[in-house]
Amino acid sequence: GIAQALLNDPEVVIFDEPMSGLDPLGRRDVRALILRLRDRGCTVFFSSHVLSDAEALCSQVAILAEGRLVTSGRLTDMLAFRIRGWEVVAAGVGAALASRLAPRASVATRVGEGRYVFDLPVDPGPDRFVSDLSASGATLLSVNPLRDTLEGFFVTQVTAPERGRHDRGL
Repeated sequence: GIAQALLNDPEVVIFDEPMSGLDPLGRRDVRALILRLRDRGCTVFFSSHVLSDAEALCSQVAILAEGRLVTSGRLTDMLAFRIRGWEVVAAGVGAALASRLAPRASVATRVGEGRYVFDLPVDPGPDRFVSDLSASGATLLSVNPLRDTLEGFFVTQVTAPERGRHDRGL
């Protein structure tokens, strides 16, 4: 079906769940195809229940619930993609260091022997925390922004109280 849709080099392609039922290699190939189509200027529409696919491939999304448009727009403009904190993962963190750093984190979780995950507020940012961590002899493994996913944004949008029973046709 995909090959047939692409035969005449169309300007617009519409896929319905193009990665459904594919193994990881097939999913990778379809993602690469969609990106190649986009890069050559083709407009690609696709539906998916796997929102991480939409998050990875789309510049704009529309969220439908029960046949109705709930919201649409550019991914970069949606509230779902604003940083709400930082995750710092470190190894070589002793109990004393963890106790000293924990008050600066909203959550400090021991995930293994000497290994911790610290969730930090968005401000003042992770720089000072990371410096203190390194100066204490711990090994920084990663610093990642914490943000909601498209899936979390979707759930918020389709379960919002203002969508009440009257919007659902009940």
